[in-house]
Amino acid sequence: MDNDFNIVESVDKDIRKAKMILGEYSHDKDKMEKLFNHILFRYIDKIQNIADDLAVISPYSGNIEATSIYMENVQKLVKRLEMFKGNGYSNEGLFEFYLRSEDIEDKFDSTESISDIIIDIGMMENITIREKEEISTKLGEIEQILAITETKSKKWERLRPYVVWISGKEYSVAIKILPLFLRFR
Repeated sequence: MDNDFNIVESVDKDIRKAKMILGEYSHDKDKMEKLFNHILFRYIDKIQNIADDLAVISPYSGNIEATSIYMENVQKLVKRLEMFKGNGYSNEGLFEFYLRSEDIEDKFDSTESISDIIIDIGMMENITIREKEEISTKLGEIEQILAITETKSKKWERLRPYVVWISGKEYSVAIKILPLFLRFR
């Protein structure tokens, strides 16, 4: 790090700035791209794992999709800046801090309604709008299957493709949906 760089002031300022820009310009591709590049390139060599699991924008991505991906990546970066701050502005033990924070966020609730699951997934920052819509549609289909009056084995045959579908989702999404399969009757 160069001598003129104050990590504490810089992180605090960039968190505030990013939240303001996200609040006012989250649907402006140019502003999201500029903010993403600013945060990423400022901290890539300073904060451990800050760039892990960021979504990639394809040259074939449309404007709306690219904007959504930039916005979600910025939200991830801001969360990581906040975690870095919560870890005392230090990389020492930061990965363990990430893991502890993930454990706190994991909620395995077998009584949660499908509507509650849809709302929770809609609030997740780590998945695209398109994926949220797909998940909502699939959950509606699962809800219809669960409401059908038939034997457990016939229901299971109808639900099996959805288990395979869930296996392709991120952990945070799968952990919200899987409890549905533990309570069908």
